[in-house]
This record gives sequence, C-alpha cells and structure tokens, in this order.
Amino acid sequence: MGISHFLTEGTDAVKLNCSFKHRFSDFIVNEIDQKGDVVWWQSENANLQHWKMSNFENTVPVQEEEKVEGAEPKEEPDVITLAEEHLSVIKELFTEEDYALFLTYMEELKSGVIEKSALLCLESNYADKEKRAKIHGYFKSDVKKYETDTVVDHANQMIRKIRLFLVAGMSNKNRKR
Repeated sequence: MGISHFLTEGTDAVKLNCSFKHRFSDFIVNEIDQKGDVVWWQSENANLQHWKMSNFENTVPVQEEEKVEGAEPKEEPDVITLAEEHLSVIKELFTEEDYALFLTYMEELKSGVIEKSALLCLESNYADKEKRAKIHGYFKSDVKKYETDTVVDHANQMIRKIRLFLVAGMSNKNRKR
C-alpha cells in the first residue's frame, strides 16, 4: 500500500479527473443487515446504540419508492447555465482567458466532471478596484446563481484575483471560509 506514482512538474504529467470528498453528505453510510438489505431504525425509545445485535429485531428493510408508469421524471431547475444576455455582459467584464475558463467551469459543472462545490479562481489580475466592483456587483444583482469574492495573492499583495462558486453547490459553512 501507499503512493507508488507521483505527478510532478517537468514530467509528462497526465491529467487525472477526480472529485475530492469533503462534505459530510459525501460520506453517508447505510447499515446493512445479515441478508444484505439496507436497514432503517424505527424505535419509539431513544436507544443510541442501534448497531448492537440485541436490537436486530427492531430493524426494518428499506421501502423503495414506487415508480408510476408513464409518469415523467421531475425536472430539476437548471442552477448552472446562464442566459445569453448574462454571458455577453460577463464576456465584457472578464478577460478573454477568464471568460473561456468560466465557460469551461460551467460546462464541467453541468456534465458532472467537477462537483458543484468546486471553486473557480480566475487567472487574471483584477487589481483595479472599480473593475472588481463591477464584476462583484453584476454577479450580486443579476447573476444570482454564482457568487464572487476577491482573493489576495499571499506572495504579492498587489495581485487580486476573482473567485467564483455556484451558490447551489456551496453550504453556508463553506461559503464563510
């Protein structure tokens, strides 16, 4: 066991697509009974040690949702894609490279290549406070699907970058970080 290969600069690095798990909901585990069925605990008394074998009789198998034939699946609202009018304004506000990064970010969110909680840090330096204010203001007032903030480069305090994230993918706890 252990790490057997490393990707470092100066080599022919291979891009590895992956998702880092960090939210508690990424690690939800269901208990499985001896028959291999998922177990749901139903008890009127508040026994906090459900997993003991002495409580095995109090378990109930999972009830699957019944699918109605002919019923159309519920359509979820699109929380990622932006209207063309928003994209044209963003194209004017961002540099060409950052606009391309933003489009790629939206496409990867939509296709599931990256998680909805992924952050995008734009590459260009937005040192001009007025320019940053226009970007933040536009996203805050018109593009409510995404939020922005400013990141200061620790090595050079004069470099200011814009960071974006999908509102629907970020919990309040992570938003404050």
